[in-house]
Formats: sequence, C-alpha cells, structure tokens
Amino acid sequence: LYLPESLAFNSQTGVLYINDLGNGRIRTFDGSTGTVNSLVSSLTSPSSLILNANRNSLYFISLNFIQTFNITSSTLSVLVGTVSVG
Repeated sequence: LYLPESLAFNSQTGVLYINDLGNGRIRTFDGSTGTVNSLVSSLTSPSSLILNANRNSLYFISLNFIQTFNITSSTLSVLVGTVSVG
C-alpha cells in the first residue's frame, strides 16, 4: 500500500476495502486469511471510498469522475463525468 486514503468495511464478509491512492488501486484485505489483493487497478487518484447498503458496489471519485465498481459482476462504470479527447 502507498498512501491509503479511505476505507470501507463489509461486516457480513469481513472484507476491508482500501483506497490505495498512491498506487491508483482499490484493494481488499481479508481478515480471515490476512491477504491483500487488488480489486480495481489503473485508477487516477481514487478517493472517498463508499460501500453501498446492499454491500455489492463500491463508489469512489477518480480524478474528475464519480465511479462505481460492482463487486458481484466486476464491472467498473462512470456515474458522473465524461472523458474528453483532444
């Protein structure tokens, strides 16, 4: 981990989600096994990590976007913001 910025905890599974700002990743820490894994990578300045009430999606800010990562389907989506090229 390099510059962990925020955390979200799933009390049902015991998984801690860590916003690894310095490495541009969202990581997981499994307390039962002690392992750290990358869940989402190649992000730009991820911050403000939130786990939704159903515990199946993470919301966070990455650069100028609000994004969501569906944990069940492993789908990354942009909720607010657009990519402009040129």
